[in-house]
Amino acid sequence: MEKPFRYVAVVEKQLRAMETSRFDLRIVNPQGRVVEQRDELFLVQVKEILEWLNEKNAKGNRIEFRPHGEHGLSLVSGLNHAQVQRARLSGCEPALVVACGPNQFQIWLKHDRKLPAAAAARASGHLCHQLGGDCAVSGWDSFGYLAGFLLPAADGPFRVELVAHSGEVFSTAAALNDRLATPTALD
Repeated sequence: MEKPFRYVAVVEKQLRAMETSRFDLRIVNPQGRVVEQRDELFLVQVKEILEWLNEKNAKGNRIEFRPHGEHGLSLVSGLNHAQVQRARLSGCEPALVVACGPNQFQIWLKHDRKLPAAAAARASGHLCHQLGGDCAVSGWDSFGYLAGFLLPAADGPFRVELVAHSGEVFSTAAALNDRLATPTALD
């Protein structure tokens, strides 16, 4: 039997900071294949399955999540510490910062409003390029890592860490989203 999952409070902080009501969770095996996905879960439902997710994680599976449906968040993955600091200084202060490896971070940027899918995709692409992230795994509909779970790594597993969770809207969000009203403004 696996040890009880000790990171319930951290997961709750991470998900509450996003201020969205439902989440999609997925389990990805070591070969990168999604083996199970559960959609439209409320926070209480996520908390109810954390022990089960921990069992799956202990077998080498990654635990990933995203807000369900249309929302006002953009994920930027593949950043180092210096890039996270530059994001903060450039007016893209993260609502969440998650460490997913030594000097490897994911940030969630909270917009000032809920964005329709097309606008969210354009905003996320723009933010990823601006901040120097890995745009292949960043976006409004991308899955991020859930704090407290292990990620496989060449030098041993890395426990995903919630570094910051202000939940705040980034200061340049309104200007960016206003520009989205003009389809060619960000192209």
